[in-house]
Amino acid sequence: MVHRRGGPGRPAASPSSFRGPGGVRHAGRIRGPRAGGGRAGARGAGAGAPRRAPQAPVRSAAQLRAPGDRRGGHRRMHPMTRSPSPHARPPRVAAGVAAALAAAAALAAGTLAAPARARDADEPLREASRAAVDATGLRRIEILNARGVVEVRPSADGRIHVTALKTVRARPASKARDLAREVGVETRRAGDAWRLEVRYPQRQSIHIGWRELISGVELPNVTVRLTVEVPAGPEVRVRTVSGSLVADAVVNRLALESTSGDIAAEGVGGRLDVSSVSGDVTVDAVGPVAVRTVSGDVEVRRAGGAARVSTTSGEVDVRAAADSLEIASVSGDVRVERADRGLAARTTSGEVIARGVRGDLDLSTSSGDVRATLGRGLAAADISSGSGDLELRVAPGFGATFDLRTSNGALEAAVPLDVQSVTRRRLSGRLGDGATPVRLRTSSGDIQITSGGS
Repeated sequence: MVHRRGGPGRPAASPSSFRGPGGVRHAGRIRGPRAGGGRAGARGAGAGAPRRAPQAPVRSAAQLRAPGDRRGGHRRMHPMTRSPSPHARPPRVAAGVAAALAAAAALAAGTLAAPARARDADEPLREASRAAVDATGLRRIEILNARGVVEVRPSADGRIHVTALKTVRARPASKARDLAREVGVETRRAGDAWRLEVRYPQRQSIHIGWRELISGVELPNVTVRLTVEVPAGPEVRVRTVSGSLVADAVVNRLALESTSGDIAAEGVGGRLDVSSVSGDVTVDAVGPVAVRTVSGDVEVRRAGGAARVSTTSGEVDVRAAADSLEIASVSGDVRVERADRGLAARTTSGEVIARGVRGDLDLSTSSGDVRATLGRGLAAADISSGSGDLELRVAPGFGATFDLRTSNGALEAAVPLDVQSVTRRRLSGRLGDGATPVRLRTSSGDIQITSGGS
C-alpha cells in the first residue's frame, strides 16, 4: 500500500500560544526540535536511522490501477454485483475545507471544546499617565469621558490633578498598542473654564477567521478611567455615556450626568445635580440635591438641603432629608424614612411608604397603595389615591382632626376617634387635641386608620 503525506488524513498541528511584545499572547504553532534533519515525532524512535530504499513489488497492469480510479469517465464497478466497489476512494477534499467542515459539525453538535489557553492570555494592556494643572482664576471645570469611570475628589494643593488609566483588550499585541495610541486625553483652557475630554476612535476594523468563530470572538475594547482632583471653588460638571461616576467629599457645586452608568456621590458639600437614564443613583450630600432618572433606582442616604427626585420607573428610597423633599414617579415605588421639613410625593402606579415626616405631608397616587405613619411634628396631611388603598398608623399622643372620604371603598378607624359625622362614604372625627388636620381621599380604594406608629 502506498502511503501519502499531506492528505486529509494527516493530523493537524495543535494550536498553542507564545508571548509577544507587551505581555500579549499570540496564537501560533510551537514545533519541537528536528531530530536528524526530519520532523520531530514524524517517524518515531528511528527517525535518525538511514533510510532503506523501498522495494516496489511487481504488479500487473490491473493491480497498478487503484480500485477507485476512473477509466473513460466510468467509475470502477464490482465484477459480480455491478455496484460501486467498497474499496473505492472518496473524492479528495482540501485539508483546510475538511477541517472547517468537521469543526462546524462539532460546533453544531455542541461538542467542540475551546482551545486551551494560558492563565494570563486575556490580560489587557494598561497605560497610565498623570498631569497637574494650575487652577488659578477658574470658575468652571468640565470633564467628558464616554466609556470609562470618572472619579472626582478634592485637591489638597489648589491645583487640578488628573490620572488617566487606559485599558485595552485586543489581540494581537500590536492591535492593542494601536488602539491605545488612538485614544487621546485632551485638556484645554478658555478664559475661566477648563475642559478635560477623552477621545475614542470612531471606527475599528475587525477581521474574524475560522479560529475566532470556533473558539469565541473577543471584540477589541478600550476604556479610560479618570481620577480628577479638583480645588474648592469652581463648578464641576461631569458627563459620561456608559461609564460610572463617583464623587467623594467634593465641596464644589457638582453636576453629574450619565446615560447608562451608575452614579455615586458621597459627602458632597455643595449643590448636587444628578441626571441618569438607566443607571442607579446613590446620594449623600450636605447641601441641596436634585436627581432625575428614567429607569434607574435612586437612594438618597442624606440630603442636607432641599431635595427633589424625579423618576419614571425606578424606585426611590430616601433615608434622611433635613429640608423639604419632593418626589415624582410614574411606576416606581417610593419609600421615605425621614423628612424633617415636609414631603410631597406623586406617583401613578407605584406604592408610597412614608415615615417620620414633619411639616406638611402631601401624597398622591393613581393606583398605588399608600402607607404612612402620622406622628409628632406633623403640621398637616393630605393623602389621596384613585384605586389604591390608604393605610395610616397613628403614633401615641398624636392629635388630629380626620376627614375621610371614598367613592366606592370601605372606611375603618380603629382608634379612639371622637366621631363628628359618619356616612357610608364619609367619616370625620377628632383624635386627641385635634391639632393636625388630616384629609384622606380615595375613589375605589379602602381607608384604614390604626394605632401603633412611632
